[in-house]
Amino acid sequence: MPPAFDYPVRTAKEEDLPALMELYKDFEFGGGDLLRVEYEMREAIKRGTCFLVEMDGRVASASVIVAETDRAGLLNYTRTAPAFRQRGLHRCVRTACYRYLFRQNKVPIGIFSKTNAAMLHIAEKYGSIIGEWSVVHLSPKPPLRRRIMPLPVRRLFVEGEQRVVRRLLRKERV
Repeated sequence: MPPAFDYPVRTAKEEDLPALMELYKDFEFGGGDLLRVEYEMREAIKRGTCFLVEMDGRVASASVIVAETDRAGLLNYTRTAPAFRQRGLHRCVRTACYRYLFRQNKVPIGIFSKTNAAMLHIAEKYGSIIGEWSVVHLSPKPPLRRRIMPLPVRRLFVEGEQRVVRRLLRKERV
C-alpha cells in the first residue's frame, strides 16, 4: 500500500497482535474491555482491515474497520500512542481505512466517544459531520396475541373462561 501522507501505513498481520494489544492496553475509549478489543483486532487482521504505522520498532498508531456492509464500513479503535501524538499519524491510519473503503465504493463511517476531545477537534478541523447515535436492540416481532395481551393475563382469561364453562355445564346437568 502506498504511503498515506507522511508515514508509511501497512495492513496488520497476525504477528502484530501483541504489539497492537500493547498500544491498546490503556485505551481510554475501548470501554475497558481488552478481551473485546483483542477479539476485534484479531478479526480485523483476518479480514485485512486493520491498518498501522510503525515508528522506533513499535506500533505507533492503528485504526480498524470493525464492520462492513455492501455499502459502508464502520471505523473504530483508532489509537496513537501518547509518545507519537501531534505528528499526523491519526490522519494516516484513518486515510488508509478510507482508501480501503473507497476502492470498494463504500462510505466510511467513524465512531468515537463524545468525551474524546482530540477526536472532536480532528473532526471539526477536517469538516466531518458529527451526529448522535442511538442504539436499538432489534428482536423478532412476537405474535399478535402476545402483543395484545401478556401471557399471564391471557392465562387468567383462559382459566376464567374454563371455570365459567364448567359452571354452565353443571347448571345444565342439574
